[in-house]
Amino acid sequence: MQKIYPERRQSVRCETRIQAWIALPGRPRRQCVIWNCTRRGALIEIIDDGLLPFRFPLAMGKPEQIVICEARHQDRNLLGVQFKYVSGGD
Repeated sequence: MQKIYPERRQSVRCETRIQAWIALPGRPRRQCVIWNCTRRGALIEIIDDGLLPFRFPLAMGKPEQIVICEARHQDRNLLGVQFKYVSGGD
């Protein structure tokens, strides 16, 4: 029997499929997909292999918006992040 855990998120989760890029300074952009999103964070799928720092910029949208993210948990190529700062897209 599967256990049902209470929802701990303080924001509503929206199912999405948004193309985005991890934009580390001095490195080529890495493609990723945002699969679900709240006001406070998201679940992203990283398309390629490679290590990420704890805090990194995530670029998305047009006009481009940069969101500074902190890694919270990872399962293979899926990474849960918390949003720390949003810039651009005004």
